Amino acid sequence: MAIVKLGGTVVGIRGTVGGVTYSANKSGPYAKAWGRGSNPRSPRQQVLRGELARLGRAWQALDQEQRDLWDAFAALSPEPTYNSLGEEIELSGWGYYCRINVRRLETEFSLMEEPPEGDEATPPPPLEPTGLTLWVPPEGPCEVEWDELTGEAGAAAIAYMAMRPSSGQRAPAAGYYLMGYDSSDVGTVVFTERAISVFGSYRAGWTGYCKLVQRWYTGLQSAPATIFAVVE
Repeated sequence: MAIVKLGGTVVGIRGTVGGVTYSANKSGPYAKAWGRGSNPRSPRQQVLRGELARLGRAWQALDQEQRDLWDAFAALSPEPTYNSLGEEIELSGWGYYCRINVRRLETEFSLMEEPPEGDEATPPPPLEPTGLTLWVPPEGPCEVEWDELTGEAGAAAIAYMAMRPSSGQRAPAAGYYLMGYDSSDVGTVVFTERAISVFGSYRAGWTGYCKLVQRWYTGLQSAPATIFAVVE
């Protein structure tokens, strides 16, 4: 299904219609013939599919009152969500249930059967972009550092990273992998082994992009602070 944004003329379209896939890049809109995906069976894909299957079973095990609570929580739209045209969309209760519990599984928490309430139902503020640094040498410790005073007490700092084999590319919209997490009042996340296991032996001239978010234990998180560094 394609997403079309209508104005005086059609000003945006994403998706597939009649065997043609529409998208856009920095050069503008484009269309190409649709091709069937390769159905990757990488370890990461298998883990993600297993998690979604587990969440589906857990959702079905909830009673109707619990599912209604998730629907009511979703109606509050605590974390705005946008489609590929940059327009805000509404998630269902099931959508928020998956979002929050996938995040909790990332940080080794158990599944939440009911949504956050009260102060815990509001995301923490983003970490300040000022004072953030990313250090990614070809060998040695990979780190994200930030001012200790920018973090919220009780929140964790979660670091995601993407690598590109060029210093001239813009920050990617997808392809970020969880690197590590720590208390946001500590000031550093070190992830050397994780980066090497995910990206392999990257080289000088590559660019590392990091998204750093603050997250409550409930799974709600801030907007990301994004930084990048060229591997030296």
